[in-house]
Amino acid sequence: MRTLVGVFEQLAEAESAVKELETAGFSRDGMSIIVNRAKCGPSLGPVENVMPPAGPGAGAAVGGLAGFAAGIVALAVPGIGPILAAGPLVAGLTGAGAGAAAGAMIAKLRQLGASEEEAGCYCEAVRRGGILLSVDVPAERAAEAEEIIGKHRLADLEDCAAEWSQEGWKGFDPSGEPAPAGLPFVPERVGPSAGKERRERRSVRSYIRIR
Repeated sequence: MRTLVGVFEQLAEAESAVKELETAGFSRDGMSIIVNRAKCGPSLGPVENVMPPAGPGAGAAVGGLAGFAAGIVALAVPGIGPILAAGPLVAGLTGAGAGAAAGAMIAKLRQLGASEEEAGCYCEAVRRGGILLSVDVPAERAAEAEEIIGKHRLADLEDCAAEWSQEGWKGFDPSGEPAPAGLPFVPERVGPSAGKERRERRSVRSYIRIR
């Protein structure tokens, strides 16, 4: 199995990618979504440190991702802030408790095969308003799934990290303050028609899961 990971700036782009993956026969059971709470409007109300599955209301809050509703949890992750999350990546976050959730999130990303630096970049992207989508796929279908995800406007982690570093960012800090709602997130600067270039720049990252 491989796990593909991409970061979106717009929720609608992530929703569209999920729908196209499902149409192509990829199971939603193998998809994980982590959404900055600021992207979902006020419909959920305040998010406590750790909440049980948020139910249909959460599905409504994330629009076209309503199929995730039964498994969505709301968390306040140190250094990131309030998030909505669902899928295999979420397992272990709620059990870790609010204080350990950021470390557990990095650990889950490392288990996919991401480096410590990449895992920190993913967390920082969510902190700044990004939407993280991961998809577990058979190795022989990884290129097909990557093609589908790559059609959509993605953020390039290397570009983002470089720009954040110019602002003084030295890596994700779980003890830091969450970003204010609406803090700009830096999307990739090429349009959807540049899918080949985007894939070459590894906006969609493919990992062999480390067990």
